[in-house]
Amino acid sequence: MPVRKILVGVNGSHPSFNASNCAIELAKRNDSELIALHVIHPMYSQYEIALSPRPVRLKEVARKEMKEGQEYVDKVKQKGTEKKVSVKAEVIIGIT
Repeated sequence: MPVRKILVGVNGSHPSFNASNCAIELAKRNDSELIALHVIHPMYSQYEIALSPRPVRLKEVARKEMKEGQEYVDKVKQKGTEKKVSVKAEVIIGIT
């Protein structure tokens, strides 16, 4: 069965970028689509901020986290594009 899609998680660490490099090579060999994913995990303090008189602060924190995550996945996308690999870059907010 051919590998059509490969998912790699990226959190900004060196090991995650090393994994993304391996995933890019694997995607290239298999002519697969690569999905680079960064998941934002809101902390309890962020929920407290939302309940505070200044809920705008939560939006500021989320916007900063989204921007940082987008930079991580964009870096993977750029490397993939250089290797002629189709990369879909995603940043999502996960709640556990």
